Amino acid sequence: MKILTILVACMLLTANLYADEKCVIRLRVNESPPSYFKDSSGNWTGFVVEQGTAVIEEAGCRAKYVKAPWGRGILLLEEGGIDMMGVMSITEEREAFAHFIGPHYFEIMRLVVAKDSNYLITKHEDLKNLPQKIMLERGTYYGDEIAKLLKDASFAKNIQWTSQLGLTPSLIEKVVLGRVSGFLSYVTPGGLKKLTNKVKYHPFVINSNSVYFGVSKKSVAPSMLKRLQEEVERLAANGAFKKILKKYED
Repeated sequence: MKILTILVACMLLTANLYADEKCVIRLRVNESPPSYFKDSSGNWTGFVVEQGTAVIEEAGCRAKYVKAPWGRGILLLEEGGIDMMGVMSITEEREAFAHFIGPHYFEIMRLVVAKDSNYLITKHEDLKNLPQKIMLERGTYYGDEIAKLLKDASFAKNIQWTSQLGLTPSLIEKVVLGRVSGFLSYVTPGGLKKLTNKVKYHPFVINSNSVYFGVSKKSVAPSMLKRLQEEVERLAANGAFKKILKKYED
């Protein structure tokens, strides 16, 4: 009887370990501080990484980080190559392949420009009058007004498309040297002061909306989606998301 009890316990332990190992949620990351970046130990961190990891772990799973530019991440989410990615705006096109849980952050989009610039921008159409091109990231939603402008050939010709935008030294240098007038970016927690003093956010708001975690319809089962949704709601309600953001605002 004692041997049988031990065997049953071992079987249960093995089953639990197997279940834990199988419960892995692949979360998209990329170098774009303070949303995603590697710390001094080489571990992925950032406020989106921390929020996403908290949701996944509270749902009883383990986060696996998959590095991909934004546009590639969208494609992977559609194909089931990743399970989840953060700071996603809801669009009709994306709803075809992703569930949206949250929100987990309120996004304000502005133009990042050189610190000594004085561009007059009071409406979206003024972006046409900038001296150099502005950079946009493929696959990123910049709001309905920008979507309308992109249909205008006189505006579209002044866009420099890239597969990856972020507050990186090389991109900031392009703005400082005047190679581009700027690039569109969401306002980071704590502003730019922690990252650089060479550029600034133009005060004109390009777009603002709540953003969500997108969950792949192809790779995530309904039962797991329910668990993730419950944890997002709980972490938002108990202030955990705000506490994570506070670390990057101070």
